[in-house]
Formats: sequence, structure tokens, C-alpha cells
Amino acid sequence: MTPLTATAGLPPGPSRLPDLVLIGVTMIWGFTFLVVQHALQWAGPFSFVSLRFGVAGLIALLLSWRELHGLTRRELLTGALVGSVLFGSYSLQTLGLQLIPSSKSAFLTGLYVPLVPLFQLLLFRHRPRLAAWLGIIVAFGGLVLLSDPRGLQFNFGAGEWLTVAGAAMIALEISLVGRFAGQCHPRRVAVVQLLTVSLLAALGWQLSGEAAPQSHPVLLV
Repeated sequence: MTPLTATAGLPPGPSRLPDLVLIGVTMIWGFTFLVVQHALQWAGPFSFVSLRFGVAGLIALLLSWRELHGLTRRELLTGALVGSVLFGSYSLQTLGLQLIPSSKSAFLTGLYVPLVPLFQLLLFRHRPRLAAWLGIIVAFGGLVLLSDPRGLQFNFGAGEWLTVAGAAMIALEISLVGRFAGQCHPRRVAVVQLLTVSLLAALGWQLSGEAAPQSHPVLLV
């Protein structure tokens, strides 16, 4: 038996694609702190979140409209629940970005990393393994070093508390996605989730009396 035939029947090794996708998403997400802070010069926090997620929801809808025919009640409720939490996190974070620098916002938002296992433990009785706790400590230490905490002032005001609350909501959202992701179709839930954020932000826009966004090229981009 040759080595080729001996390994032919073995199951494929673990895919690195999920890890690479998460790394790519994190890079894009980190860049958005600076982008959002600039965009808030021409739009209020609720209107910007509504437009931002409205565009994302429409793109997801165009890419996934065939899969939506099989949308189940469970997927609809899951998408609405996760979308509501996501609306809270992005609204709080965007409100905070009006009051503090983007670097400080990114640092404080990174607090969701150690909060995720705490939410999973409290809500779902999922006890993290030792390796997970060590990874959290290393990741948070790296976050502190990358953020250069020497330049951060830890006198907490409204902007800081809004951002920390947003980080807690992000941790809750990740915990909910981890709980329900294996039971739902990801594209269908994503479409419902994004459109839920946009609709709730539009409602907040109207209730807050926020001014309409200015038609500025940077904002449109």
C-alpha cells in the first residue's frame, strides 16, 4: 500500500478558513473606528447606523434572496434578537465616539474579549477551558500594548461608559451567535439581523429628533 492510498480514506484536516475569515473581519472592523468618527461630522449616530446597516442589509438580501425562501420562525426570531443586541452595541459605541478619540474607543471596545466567556458562563453554563482563559489573557495583553495605554487617560466620562456598555453588548451578541449559529442558516439570520439594526436605528433617529445626514462625498463612501 502506497502512502497515497493509505491516507486516501482519512478525514480531511481542520480547515483554516474560519480563522482566516475572522482575522479579515477583525482587520476591517478595527479600521471602521476611524472611519465612523470622520463620518459623524456629517451624520448623527442613529442616522449613520441606520444607513450603514441598511446598505449592508440590502447587499446581503441581494446575495441571499434565494435562501430566504426557507426562512423559519426560529431563524426570524434569532435574527431579530441578535439584531436588537447589535443595534444596542453599535448605537452605544457610535454615541461614545462623539465624545472620545477613536483609539480610546477601540481599546475600551476590546473589553468584550474577556466578557464573552463570562456571558457564556452566566447565560448558558458553558464553562471555558483553561486554554481559552489563557488565550483571553494573551489577547487582552496584546490589545493593551497595541493601543499604547500610556497615551490613554482613564478618567471615565460619559463617552467611556457608553463605549464600555457597547462592549458588553458586543460580548452578549457574540455569545448569542455562538449559541444559535449551529441551529440556523447563517445567511438568512444575517439578513434579518442587519435589517433589524437598520430599522431600530431609524426608529431611534426619528424619536431622538436627530437632524438628517448631510449629502457629503466622504459620508457616502
